[in-house]
Amino acid sequence: MNWERDQYGKFDQFKKCDDLPKIRVYDLEPFIARLVKAVSSAGISTWSSCEGHWGEPAYIVFDGKYHRLWFQAIFNKFVKKKLHLICSWDWLGWDERCSISSQNGGLLELYQEIQDVARLIYDYRDFLRNSKKQVCSLLTDKHKSMNKRNLLNAFVCYFEELCKVDQA
Repeated sequence: MNWERDQYGKFDQFKKCDDLPKIRVYDLEPFIARLVKAVSSAGISTWSSCEGHWGEPAYIVFDGKYHRLWFQAIFNKFVKKKLHLICSWDWLGWDERCSISSQNGGLLELYQEIQDVARLIYDYRDFLRNSKKQVCSLLTDKHKSMNKRNLLNAFVCYFEELCKVDQA
């Protein structure tokens, strides 16, 4: 848990795109640390994480719906297109959590996939951070009051447009 980061879940703070405070590696569990650091380097704030224990899935909890939905948008439209994923990445809305589990309970494939996603996000962190800044410049108070489904759709549309421009 990182109580000092609570303000980053608010719409106005998300929209400002300020640099996030550094996350200390020694505060993180080893098998999820690289993913949490990569996500943070892309301008997405997290609240807590767990590498998974005793058959439970690994997870990341984001600082509010804006960070969770932005990560979900780039995950669905960027990460999934670049990597062949075999684990289940489930989006649980009640606490802004992304739960990550292996289909057959294999820890090795779970941890390997987490590392692959972390590497991809980190390698593209500048592009992802700049994409977030461009999208945030388009956000209005209308977005603040959107439900999660509509906001996710808006983020996806904005991100897809940025990707088209970037590829041109």
